[in-house]
Amino acid sequence: MPDKLSDRQVLLAILMTLIIVFGLVFGLRHSVEDNTPPFLWRDSPSGQAKTLQI
Repeated sequence: MPDKLSDRQVLLAILMTLIIVFGLVFGLRHSVEDNTPPFLWRDSPSGQAKTLQI
């Protein structure tokens, strides 16, 4: 049977896994946001009522 892992090695493996997962989540989040077109506000002329125009 192979040698058992120490507590320090297990905690280090868990910590490295969490760092990799968070790195991937935050790294990919920015690339997804870049693909969506920005929402542009249109100013209505001052003479018209302030309603939402779609």
